Amino acid sequence: MNRRAFLLGFAAVSAAIPFARYFSTDVFAQSGRTVSRIVVDTGPLEARGARGAAAVIGQQLRASLAREFAGRIGSGPVLTARIHGVLLAHYSGGNEDFGGIPSDYLEGEIIVGKQRIPLDVAVSADSGGTWYVPGFEERRLRALADSFASWARRRV
Repeated sequence: MNRRAFLLGFAAVSAAIPFARYFSTDVFAQSGRTVSRIVVDTGPLEARGARGAAAVIGQQLRASLAREFAGRIGSGPVLTARIHGVLLAHYSGGNEDFGGIPSDYLEGEIIVGKQRIPLDVAVSADSGGTWYVPGFEERRLRALADSFASWARRRV
């Protein structure tokens, strides 16, 4: 590495440091308040006929939310995660001819007391690993639930 490249890199990092706090995940956190308990409601998803997906998402979301809110369960309002819909991409892979890497989506809301926070998350469709290994779709659903829980922690 020559001196010019080093100095340009050092200058770029030095200029970005004051702005780093604006891009941290803590900026998204609303209050860090405590909740009394966590409830997962997959009823709207089941009503759409996706009972199998609702079962996987519900189980994983309960575990993920408990992990994400581990230090924040005590007193306060109930946190309810309500899941409305899920969409798994029909193709998973990184072929750019198909418009890039497709995404899986999970739509729902977080309800804390009287506050409703809509939350839609997307993860890469290849988050479940290789498509030919059994359990691929279940791993994709679990990845969506983990992402939903992570964003819920940031928003509540």
